[in-house]
Amino acid sequence: MRKSFREFHPYDVGGACVLLAVKVEEPKPRRTLGDVSSACARIARRDKSLDDKKEIEMWIDTLKHLEPLIAAILCFDLQVDHPYLPLLKYTKELKGYSKEVLRDLASAAWAIINHR
Repeated sequence: MRKSFREFHPYDVGGACVLLAVKVEEPKPRRTLGDVSSACARIARRDKSLDDKKEIEMWIDTLKHLEPLIAAILCFDLQVDHPYLPLLKYTKELKGYSKEVLRDLASAAWAIINHR
């Protein structure tokens, strides 16, 4: 570990990681800093209907501060290799099974990948 995050609240670090993930993974139009900040505020307060502008502004400031720090700690290596393409490739290479069995196998593997 290059840096300890003990000085930051886990929700703050988690929110900044979500913001980075949104920027890397979501196609445009993607969720904005305001969207992620609002979601973080609602989760932190355990209030799904929270619409406190001051709280959301605090989250915006926190995420703006932590996002570049986390990106630097990750050495700006934000490329994510997803397991889905190899899963589909290997499923297609299996011979001697019916389409239904292969579909069920792929569905089960997909669920395991997604922790469901």
